[in-house]
Amino acid sequence: MIKLNIIAILGVVCMYACYKPVCSYFRSVGQGRRKGGTTASSVQDKNIGLSVFIVISAAALLVRLIAAIIYRGHETDMNCFVSWSDMVFNDGFNTFYKSESFTDYPPGYMYILYVIGAIRSLLGMAWDSVATNVMVKLPAIIADIGSGYLIYHIASKRIKETGAAILSALYLFCPAVILDGAVWGQTDAVFTFFVALMCYFITENKLIPSYFVFALGILIKPQTLIFTPVLICGIIDQVFLEDFNWNKFFKNLAFGIGAILLIGLLMLPYGFHDALGQYTETLGSYEYASVNAYNIWTMMGLNW
Repeated sequence: MIKLNIIAILGVVCMYACYKPVCSYFRSVGQGRRKGGTTASSVQDKNIGLSVFIVISAAALLVRLIAAIIYRGHETDMNCFVSWSDMVFNDGFNTFYKSESFTDYPPGYMYILYVIGAIRSLLGMAWDSVATNVMVKLPAIIADIGSGYLIYHIASKRIKETGAAILSALYLFCPAVILDGAVWGQTDAVFTFFVALMCYFITENKLIPSYFVFALGILIKPQTLIFTPVLICGIIDQVFLEDFNWNKFFKNLAFGIGAILLIGLLMLPYGFHDALGQYTETLGSYEYASVNAYNIWTMMGLNW
């Protein structure tokens, strides 16, 4: 039975209450930029904006490192990540999905954990040490900073650099983002970075790089597939609707197939069938519309 969640509804109402004034501010900033100015003032604004972004990024990184040190994270997941880093480094990729251990993560992230396992082995980091804790959370922290830069880079082409830096700060200091990665130790920030990078390439009319970024995102976490319609819309717009010709069509088709082959190639060290089986098992293991996210499905009472 569908039931309305009052807290979720209030959250959405508050979000939309803030939406209009924030949009109005950045629209006015954008209009001011379009009016132009002297070259000297433009360069000065760019330098100030870049300096603001660097300070914001440094502060965001510091906050995340402190959080990673103070909080252990989600105990079960953190133990899994440390264990998997040891497994892939010590036993190799081929036995990972064949083992009796619980292994529900796709092969792409295991390459990252392999590097973590190698560093831990080289430096002699203990299983439950603070250093190991920070090391496991580091990919998500780096991805957060990378996504913050993407936001700044994209926005700075449309509004003033200072406004772009503020936009990046809204992401970098979002409590949910910090809690998910630096505190809990989840990996959502990593595949989110690849999704954001894919969207950036699409908006820059660079479809071919977006294929390979999308493929890497799928290898890291299958939730990347949720954003398939974004890539499809980009293909329809830039291949079929914008000066269609067969040369462009077959070029994009060839590179698209190449991206698919890249997925298969990076699965091979694990055993292709074992890695593919892991994907199908993972996709069918969470049969819920939402898992504790305050979105429209939770509002309708469809949370797990």
